[in-house]
Amino acid sequence: MSASLPAGMAQAPFQALVPGVLGTIGRALQFRLEAAFPLTLFQHSFVPAKLDAKEWIKLTTRTPFVGLGWNEVSPTKSTSRLFDGASTWSVFLTTKNNFSIGDRYFGDSQGQQNAPGLFAMVQMAIAVLHGMTIDGVGTVNVVRASNAYGEGWDENMATCVIDLAVATVISPSDAITAPGTPIAVQPAPLPLAPEAGLGEFSTLATVWNLASPGEDAGGVDEIDDVMAVPVTLTGASE
Repeated sequence: MSASLPAGMAQAPFQALVPGVLGTIGRALQFRLEAAFPLTLFQHSFVPAKLDAKEWIKLTTRTPFVGLGWNEVSPTKSTSRLFDGASTWSVFLTTKNNFSIGDRYFGDSQGQQNAPGLFAMVQMAIAVLHGMTIDGVGTVNVVRASNAYGEGWDENMATCVIDLAVATVISPSDAITAPGTPIAVQPAPLPLAPEAGLGEFSTLATVWNLASPGEDAGGVDEIDDVMAVPVTLTGASE
């Protein structure tokens, strides 16, 4: 199977490749997750396709953990010369609690450091991702959220995988520039701090009250995982 590029692009050098739509979606999802799950409390990482027990243990050495992985891009049945389809992504949420199975899901009040309940994390992720609008791309839809477990994973962990679908249209101009056109090979990082432009999250409120590192983990201090999300949420770039 062969494809022809528009005139003037046949000899496009490697430098002319741009991040395009998929890069925009990935950065927007990362930005949204890091705003809802602060880097000061949650470990974030991109999740590779090969996710065996060894790799999973390496990723979740620190918990609670929030991961993002890309799955595939598939065309719609009606797609023609202009690619029209959907890209699918997965969000991995993991928390660890040694006290009981219930505490892994509901959270605990025994003062264990950094141990929010999985249910609160799942609800937060769904609330901030579903219906999120990525400017110039489309809307994010939560397709499924499922309890997950793999052979060799830590038995004290609780994990959820949330599947996302984003309408995606890809044209040659989104992926390749004409030869000699100056471009930025790497996209500029999205702002992560309020002072750097976090205004689009002005209607999103998250509160995670976790025990500080210096507090006793033996049951003296309480831990709360509180989620407060207003009825109205803005999109990623609105």
